[in-house]
Amino acid sequence: MCVLNYNSRLILINLESPTEILKKELIFKIRFLTVAWAGFKILPFIIRRFSD
Repeated sequence: MCVLNYNSRLILINLESPTEILKKELIFKIRFLTVAWAGFKILPFIIRRFSD
């Protein structure tokens, strides 16, 4: 990953292969879904705590 500052804008130049990028996106999506699912499962308990 190479970061260049050009015209006070941050530009990311990707030096990785497309498959690596796809793998990272997939991992990020899986992580996000796992966290979202866990949060969704925990939410009712939090609501009950605050409603009491």
